[in-house]
Amino acid sequence: MIFAYPASCRKDGADYSLAVCYHTSKAARHSLYMALIATSIYALDRALRLSRFLYYVPTNTATLTPLVASNATRVTLTRSMAHSAPGSHAFLYMPGIRAFQTHPFTMVSRDPVELVISARNGFTKDLFKAACEEPGRTVRTGLEGAYGCVPNITRYDRVVLFAGGSGATFTFALAVDWAKKPDVESKKSLDFIWSVRTAGKSKPQLRLTDSLLTPSIAQLAGFVPELAILKAHPRVNIRVHMTKMTDSQAEKLATQAAVDDAPQLPSPKIEGVEPTSITDADDATLPPYAVPGRPDLQSTVRRIASECETNQCVLVAACGPTGLSDNVRDAVRDCTSIDGPSLDLHLEAFGW
Repeated sequence: MIFAYPASCRKDGADYSLAVCYHTSKAARHSLYMALIATSIYALDRALRLSRFLYYVPTNTATLTPLVASNATRVTLTRSMAHSAPGSHAFLYMPGIRAFQTHPFTMVSRDPVELVISARNGFTKDLFKAACEEPGRTVRTGLEGAYGCVPNITRYDRVVLFAGGSGATFTFALAVDWAKKPDVESKKSLDFIWSVRTAGKSKPQLRLTDSLLTPSIAQLAGFVPELAILKAHPRVNIRVHMTKMTDSQAEKLATQAAVDDAPQLPSPKIEGVEPTSITDADDATLPPYAVPGRPDLQSTVRRIASECETNQCVLVAACGPTGLSDNVRDAVRDCTSIDGPSLDLHLEAFGW
């Protein structure tokens, strides 16, 4: 029998060692063969991944654009992965940031490859710091992938995408790819529901530029181009739920609800713009598709199912916190019926 167990744990991961247990003398040789086969497969996998990294690094660079308002970095690579499915993820390698680390990220665009990476700790924090120190900086980059099994959403009559926080990277990738397809039938439609947090006041140390969104919709700043594409499509319905909207923001949103067209989204580029300090988020201009409070997933799925015919197929996909995935799963289960449309569910989880 072969057992793999963590030999030592570190903050950035765990080392694994292989132990082979010999129960009898006759089985000792066979156990050794099994261990050698398993080790060879693992070594081959590592070698293939390393060769792909080495192939892409010399000819691939990435431009770093800091998204100060959303505390994230937009990474735009020179090479594409047009052969991969939308919503796939790939392992990113930047020797100029962390020489001996690779990290998986979902691609929001494939041609060219674009990533929106929130700054947390370790690599993502260093990446954001490097982008802020030198906006537009070009770094040598390796990309290995793509991975993931994503359904073909163009074959569905209606697509419903739920996202929570940074899970929007996956849903934006699917929605934008759907919106750009010229062969999508005119009767098909897509619903994009995104839950984001909002803060009543911005942090005193936060410095925003005039070209970025204001703090109350700061999380939207990371996806300005994608929001513009979806907003321009006549059969895409966008709803952004502000889960921590202040009373004054909710009142302002109600006043803006009479406006039919959304205000033009500003460009995320910050090069050459002098930063200004903003301390009151209530001065923000909220888009008309913003909604205060959390989404009612059960009612949303039930309403969409009732609007579809029995012979139609509906895809419900979600990416975000575990609670969101569980609630979406329960909603699809409760709304599935014999006399209703076919409901397919796809849940994308990030983490290990």
